Amino acid sequence: MRRTALAVMVCVASVLGGRSARAEEATAIRPRKIIVGSLMYGMWGPYPGVAQRLAALSSFVDAMGKTARQKYNAGLDIAALPEMAVNGGMKGTAKGVAQPLDGTVLDVLGSAAKRNNTYLVVPMYLAEDARKTMLYNACVLLDRRGKVAGIYRKVYPVADLGEDRLEGGVLPGKSFPVFPCDFGKVGIQICFDMFFDQGW
Repeated sequence: MRRTALAVMVCVASVLGGRSARAEEATAIRPRKIIVGSLMYGMWGPYPGVAQRLAALSSFVDAMGKTARQKYNAGLDIAALPEMAVNGGMKGTAKGVAQPLDGTVLDVLGSAAKRNNTYLVVPMYLAEDARKTMLYNACVLLDRRGKVAGIYRKVYPVADLGEDRLEGGVLPGKSFPVFPCDFGKVGIQICFDMFFDQGW
């Protein structure tokens, strides 16, 4: 049985000013509530196909946007989908399941971000080249227009017991970028990353 849990919550964001020429400007910006949507999605049954999975994820983003408007009388600021939301449940190696961002994935989920005027975190096994030699467990951050605001590549992928490949053949990321959004800065970690101090 597939179980889905949708959460929309209010958080407080603030812009922190340092001792720079813009410190006065930064301290003039007051903290504001932001609306955050998240999703727990039981996607580990038979894989329905990329088009059907993207349609389901898009509908979840729409539901988060609707809940934000109904519950808080405000729009959704950021929505986060679960790890490997695009490819979760596909069978095979990373090379077999990884998808390019350009094309269907960006078209469908970029439209969902734009339609809901929200930032959207899209976790996926990402193929960054046509030959599928640069594969990552990644989160793509889309902006409110549905355009790529940044990509985080999991720095600490895991090797399964008895395997010498990381997560079916992904490469580890090299950094923990922080992405500026219109409500503040966003950092991303994926699963096992949280056990290491570097990302925090």
